[in-house]
Amino acid sequence: MELLIVEDEPVIGKALRQGLSRGGAQLVWAKDGDKGWELARSQQFDAIILDLMLPGKLGAGDCPRPPRGRDSHARRALNGAGLD
Repeated sequence: MELLIVEDEPVIGKALRQGLSRGGAQLVWAKDGDKGWELARSQQFDAIILDLMLPGKLGAGDCPRPPRGRDSHARRALNGAGLD
């Protein structure tokens, strides 16, 4: 499984990367919304884990949908740690 993590907080990003890689996932970590947007548009991921409150242009409403033809299990995941 290939995952994109878009998270600007180093502690959270490292924890996600460590925990998910133990399960065998291949991970790419973008540390801001602009880089996350670039990666999400140029590569195919099985899931995107997205911080809702990160700087740059990528936000929850901007997260691209999986391209047609991908497996039906592809989903978007949101990290809402900053929400009340």
